[in-house]
Amino acid sequence: MIDFFNICAEEHYWNSKERIEKEVWEAWSYGMNEWYNKIEVLKLLWREETAGEKYKSYYLKEGDNLFIE
Repeated sequence: MIDFFNICAEEHYWNSKERIEKEVWEAWSYGMNEWYNKIEVLKLLWREETAGEKYKSYYLKEGDNLFIE
């Protein structure tokens, strides 16, 4: 699951740098959110992984989130 978070964060990072085509990002984002919302333990682990300032290890800024609930 940590590998899943890491690859999602990398895709999010490169998308923010406009290095990924829009269609690719839309497909990736849809797929990662689909899995995130299907598997409850992913949500629990994500909250634990990003608690406090740990979100920074995923290239995120305060208030950012990789997933849409």
